[in-house]
Amino acid sequence: MTSLLIIDDDRYIRALIKAVFPHFAVREADDVEGGICAFLAEEPDVVLLDMNLNGNSGLRVLEGIRNTNPSVPIIIVTSDMSQALSVRCFRLGATDFVSKPFDPDYLELVVTRALRAIESERLMREAESSLLVERHSNEFSRMMLSYFNHELRTPIHHALSFLGVLGEELVTVQSEQVHKWYEKSVMAVKATMALVEHFMQISAVETGESIEDNDTVRDILTSLLGVFEGKIALSIESGADFSCKSSLRLAFKELLYNAIQSTQKIMVTVREVASGVEIKIVSESVFREIDPYWMLIMRKLLSASGGELRSSDRSFTVQLR
Repeated sequence: MTSLLIIDDDRYIRALIKAVFPHFAVREADDVEGGICAFLAEEPDVVLLDMNLNGNSGLRVLEGIRNTNPSVPIIIVTSDMSQALSVRCFRLGATDFVSKPFDPDYLELVVTRALRAIESERLMREAESSLLVERHSNEFSRMMLSYFNHELRTPIHHALSFLGVLGEELVTVQSEQVHKWYEKSVMAVKATMALVEHFMQISAVETGESIEDNDTVRDILTSLLGVFEGKIALSIESGADFSCKSSLRLAFKELLYNAIQSTQKIMVTVREVASGVEIKIVSESVFREIDPYWMLIMRKLLSASGGELRSSDRSFTVQLR
């Protein structure tokens, strides 16, 4: 509940103001010391302050409150609207003025406006703080991505280079078992490199790294047919194709791999719709339980290419615009 402090030596005025704000928690004071003490006891959301308090100046209250709280709205409600007083009040931090006798509707409007301004400032500070945290988080993620990119790829490239040299030396070796060991070693290192590339691509999307346009939907899906050894039946309608970001290759590969875990055959159809292109991946069987975090990453990958993802118990539908 919004709290309001009324500081005025006229009991009738205090009662009238209180009636204007029936849903506020209202505290009252009628002199300088009482006003400052009431504010310090329980800082209200807004203060209505008279300038003449039993012969003493309300400026003392204004200055006292501002010394402890620079942001709370303090609205001066007074019959003295001289320019000199207005200037002094604004210099000391008054938020607004309402003259006596006042229109209750106008007083309510001024108070509401002041409270909204304070709330807007609070939300702005929170948004700036959140943005700053997110910016630092992204900078740290990019730094770690760069670090792992070097620390993981470099030794794997070295291993492949050494295996290449070793392969040249093995030409003269007759042992079939040695050649099998060599081939398995090469396959294992290449599989590790593919895993690192996969991790780097997902991490790049998560940290907001830009991904250039260099593929078409047809090219991506056609290139993946061989990866899944004939388990995909692909149907692309004429005209249902356009350039898209390369993050789609990773997204489609992940979606196809997940679908194939639950069945031996999947059907992929690409068709033109009013809003763009729709790619539907349908499984013969119900999907295994899908990890929510995996789905979040897939939606991020597709969003990077202007796409949306919908899923059911046996299908993924990608909408590209």
